[in-house]
Amino acid sequence: MATAPRDNSWVTFQGWRFDLTTRQLFDPTGGTISLSEGEYQLLRVFVANARQVLNRNQLLDQVYGASSDHYDRAIDVQLCRLRRKLSAGGLKGQTIRTVRNEGYIFVHPVTAGNAAN
Repeated sequence: MATAPRDNSWVTFQGWRFDLTTRQLFDPTGGTISLSEGEYQLLRVFVANARQVLNRNQLLDQVYGASSDHYDRAIDVQLCRLRRKLSAGGLKGQTIRTVRNEGYIFVHPVTAGNAAN
């Protein structure tokens, strides 16, 4: 599974900016969207694997670690909260779509950048 390259300090999608260094998410107007640690980790995994279907086990491993004892429903709770925050911040439509019997997919293209850009 792909992970975000280390030299990328931020990514953009649909006018949003996600700063991986400061762990901040900015909506298209520049407003800051507060993320919990779990929401940050989940969004980090999704943008690193944009347009790829990820199942719960893959998400659990990437968000909490392979040796974690978290239940798969922990992902559901974080996903619900993340979707709500993205929607409240003005991102309309399904950003993270459920793929029946397979998992979830971050539907938007992601562009990576770094501090040197």
